[in-house]
Amino acid sequence: MNGRDWCGSALASHVMVILPKTWRKRHSYFADSGISYTGDVLTLLAIPWFVLQTTGSVEQTGITAFFSTLPTALSAFFGSTIVDRLGYKRTSVTGDIASAITIALIPFLYSTIGLALW
Repeated sequence: MNGRDWCGSALASHVMVILPKTWRKRHSYFADSGISYTGDVLTLLAIPWFVLQTTGSVEQTGITAFFSTLPTALSAFFGSTIVDRLGYKRTSVTGDIASAITIALIPFLYSTIGLALW
C-alpha cells in the first residue's frame, strides 16, 4: 500500500467519478453557504463584544449590536430585488467581499487612527 492510497486521495478520486456533477455543485453550494452563515453569526457576536471590551459601555454595545443587525434586516426586504437583477451567485460573492472588507477595516482603523464611538 503506497502513501497515496493510505491518505485516501485515490478513494476520493473514485468517489468524485461516481458522484454526479450536479450533486457535487449542490453540496458545494451548501458548504459555501454554511461557511458564509457561520461567519455572519460570529461577526454579529464579535463586533458588539469588541465594543464592550474597548469602551466598557453597555449602551454603546447595544447601539453597535443594533446597527450590526440592521444590514441583515434590510437585506431581507431588498435582497430579492438585487438577486433578481444580478443573479444569486454575483450577489452572494459581492456581499461576502463587501462584508470581508468592512470587517477587515475594523482592526486596521482601530490600530492606526482609532475608532470613535459617539
